[in-house]
Amino acid sequence: MKPWFPLLALLALVGCETPTKPAATAANLTPEQVLAWAKLDQTLVRPRGLVVAQADGRASLGEYVTLMNGEEAKRFLRKHGYAQTLRTVAVRRTASTIEVDVEIAGRDGQKTILTLYADGHKQGIG
Repeated sequence: MKPWFPLLALLALVGCETPTKPAATAANLTPEQVLAWAKLDQTLVRPRGLVVAQADGRASLGEYVTLMNGEEAKRFLRKHGYAQTLRTVAVRRTASTIEVDVEIAGRDGQKTILTLYADGHKQGIG
């Protein structure tokens, strides 16, 4: 028997998985982190690039954040444009998610609230 065969059998039983960094949990997420992931200034300036799902009216903002009221936001952006993010209005947490309500202003001064949702995982994964 070859000397490496028992080692190979042991690795097959135990596995040789490398430790990975755990995903950020909602308990560790901050509203500032969610806003940074959403990249609002880059995304909302061009509302044509905001792709809204027809089934639920949601849109992805970056890899980690979902815009819950995407259809409403797209209508607002078409009508009023995007000038700036004003403030964080509310933060709601569960054990596995965080929702952040953010007030934005259009170029004409009109305001609306966007609801951002994140769970610390990339969209479509986990």
